Amino acid sequence: MQWVIVWSVLVVATLAGATWLALRLYRQVRRFLAQLRDTTIVLERLEERIEELTELRGPDPAFTPDLAASPERRIRLRARIEENRARRRRRTQERRRRTLTRWQLERVVAARPDPRSRMNHTPSTQGGE
Repeated sequence: MQWVIVWSVLVVATLAGATWLALRLYRQVRRFLAQLRDTTIVLERLEERIEELTELRGPDPAFTPDLAASPERRIRLRARIEENRARRRRRTQERRRRTLTRWQLERVVAARPDPRSRMNHTPSTQGGE
């Protein structure tokens, strides 16, 4: 008789736990779907706004070589190109200089013994004790 009661309690507890888990999962799925619906609405608005801004911007200007440019205009364009190249070279050199400095500093720090470490003591300081 005791086993019938024990098994009955176990079955009822299992069913109650499964019901609780199912309800919890159902509520989480409902919240997720509501959030998904809100996200869809926001994305639709965003898509409309992107289309508006794209229309306002107009078509992308295509590059067309200026074959009929005057010699003065070509000289100005070449000078502008050289200025851009020089700026790019300066930025690259500055970036490389910063990287080299950082690497050298890291190498110095890595070579420095850690004062907190007991392994850095030389045998002469540990010897006569």
